Amino acid sequence: IEAYLKSLGPELASPIPWFPHAGMGWRIHCDKVAFRKDERFKALRQFMINQTAMGTISRQEEVSMIPPFLLDIKSTDACLDMCASPGSKTAQMLVELGRQKRSDGMFPFDYLSDGFVMANELDTKRANMLVHQVKRMQPLFPFALFTNHDARYFPELGDPEAPRKFDKILCDVVCSGDGTIRKSPFIFKVWSPKEAMNLQKTQIQIALRACHLLKVGGRLVYSTCTFNPIENEAAVSQILKRTEGSMKLVDGRSLLPHLKCAPGLTTWKVTDNKGNVVERDAENVHEALFPLSLIHISEPTRLLSISYAVFCLKKKKKKNY
Repeated sequence: IEAYLKSLGPELASPIPWFPHAGMGWRIHCDKVAFRKDERFKALRQFMINQTAMGTISRQEEVSMIPPFLLDIKSTDACLDMCASPGSKTAQMLVELGRQKRSDGMFPFDYLSDGFVMANELDTKRANMLVHQVKRMQPLFPFALFTNHDARYFPELGDPEAPRKFDKILCDVVCSGDGTIRKSPFIFKVWSPKEAMNLQKTQIQIALRACHLLKVGGRLVYSTCTFNPIENEAAVSQILKRTEGSMKLVDGRSLLPHLKCAPGLTTWKVTDNKGNVVERDAENVHEALFPLSLIHISEPTRLLSISYAVFCLKKKKKKNY
């Protein structure tokens, strides 16, 4: 695959410079419409369709590859993807797990070892799509489990007296999606401040449930495809506040040293549903929308790309939320 992509020339395909595994991540330099309809790309298009069907490549937005890498998955980790559909991040988590489980024996991976990826999706139809997406990766499929729950109330598993906890949890939460305007310009017509404010409660609930399910010493990655600090810094500040010192922000830059990143915002403006700027003491505006002066969100923990915000958190001590 690498040899074929190299043969296309750098004008059409080039390695992703920040990708941590050399030669394994590639950019295709053409827009979606041209790729589908232009006859010049017919051979490449068919190549990618065939390789995707065989499970040897996975096609996804470059920025959506970031969160799974920041989980720093090890071979025996119990991993949970809280909002998994359509499945590209789950697939990537499985690849990272499998990378640590290679075997020289009869089978390509050590299937008797600990470590798995549990993928959860609330919507039944999307859950079916999730399974289909991951099933293509047949050698890694035995390490995958699928659940159909509301992530806010994801159940404890195993012994009620000592329920299973997870080493790594990804919360790529539902969001307003304004970071995808580049590929979905219709968002300009439907976007409003109200959507982010309505979604923030759900985002915080999902993340708090993940904190409860996480082992002490485990890592949680919270990500969105929005620029809005209401859904990013404000939500993460509330997570840190409500977990009362049991969770802390950690610097994920060492895992992706070539990725450009920036510190989180410490101040931002809050508006009402009509877009009017409001102050903290305004009526009908929740305090969770505003910056918290005691929460140091300015550490270099927000990895910024064209359309993604990612925060890494570590569990310091046991706490029920």
